Amino acid sequence: MSTDLIQSTMQSDGVTDFANWTVPAAAMKTAVSEGVTDIHDQLPNKLVLALLAVTVLYVLRNCKFRHAWVIPAGYIMADVYMAVLHMFLDHPRTRDCPVGFLKDLALDFQNHHRNPFGVVISNHVSAIDLLNTLTLGLPLFWAVTTKLLKGKSLPPQVILFGFATTCGGILGAYNHVCCHARTHKVPIPEVIRMGQDYGLFPHNEFHRKHHTPPHADNFAFLVGGAPAYDYLYLQLQSCVIHYYEVMAVLFTLVQPFVVSSLMAVYVLLRGEAEAPKAKTA
Repeated sequence: MSTDLIQSTMQSDGVTDFANWTVPAAAMKTAVSEGVTDIHDQLPNKLVLALLAVTVLYVLRNCKFRHAWVIPAGYIMADVYMAVLHMFLDHPRTRDCPVGFLKDLALDFQNHHRNPFGVVISNHVSAIDLLNTLTLGLPLFWAVTTKLLKGKSLPPQVILFGFATTCGGILGAYNHVCCHARTHKVPIPEVIRMGQDYGLFPHNEFHRKHHTPPHADNFAFLVGGAPAYDYLYLQLQSCVIHYYEVMAVLFTLVQPFVVSSLMAVYVLLRGEAEAPKAKTA
């Protein structure tokens, strides 16, 4: 691993002596976790819930069984974007990002390493409300815009893609909460515990490893491409001079609402290119 990454992470964690840079056994138990017996309610805000309801109605009315392939595609999209988001915001350099709101996100994200139990006693699922609003709202916006401006319907797969990705993100965030709850002996739903034990969701031991400095692996929030993400992170860190710039571009391109918007623009442009030719006598 890059020495720069280790030194930056040590600095961000407040470590001054590399030889003593260890995680005490007691570090996994914080004072705030003592006496906590329930996970805080984990729900999106009302706007996200309303967008989910509208999207469900749209999907039920317009999607066919043959469109079901979009659901695993949305899950994969959620797996990818959450991992890249994790890698980008967890990197020590992002603490000095010139873009204000990204810097604030990075600071909040990395503070999670100092207080990992905070997600259990707060509404962690609601922390991605803005992202879910864009992921659900933009496809609906494009559907209305396409209908009004072009008189055509956007393929329902685009809407279903946003819905599946949002559900994957909510699942990943909720399982993240359960990972920390389980580590701190707070009861979690049996279905989540079984899912972790049988490999359907990331296990709390898998995620606990990420909280071991220098926080350079196990970025995944869903079961999927975890080894690939770790490999990508380390290879970019050690091989690419402009690591931060590359990750910033990648971070932008894998946002679900960017992907769905590109899909919509492609449909619009393809529709223009494939306009029917005038009949000849």
